[in-house]
Amino acid sequence: MALIVRADDITNFMAAYTPLMVNQDGETGYKVWLDKDKKGLVMLNYAGMKKAYDTVRSSQLAAYAWYEDIKAKLIAVTEAEGKEKLEEVFPIGG
Repeated sequence: MALIVRADDITNFMAAYTPLMVNQDGETGYKVWLDKDKKGLVMLNYAGMKKAYDTVRSSQLAAYAWYEDIKAKLIAVTEAEGKEKLEEVFPIGG
C-alpha cells in the first residue's frame, strides 16, 4: 500500500511523527490518503513513519531542484529571444 502525504497534511504528519522520531520507537495511528480520493486510519511504527518522511523529503528536494533549474533557464531567456525560446525551455501549452 502506498501512502500519500499531501502538502496540507504536513502539520498532522509531523505531529504524529515527532514523538516516534524522538524515541526512535513506538507506533501511532495516522490518517492518510490511501488513494487519490480516500483517506483512512493506519497504524504505523517508527520505521513506517520514517520511510514516509524520507520518501516525501526526497521528493520535495527533487521538486526544489527541478524548480531552480527551470527558473534559471527561464531567467536566462532574453526578451529578444521571446516566447518561442520560453516554449523550448518550458512548454506552456502542455
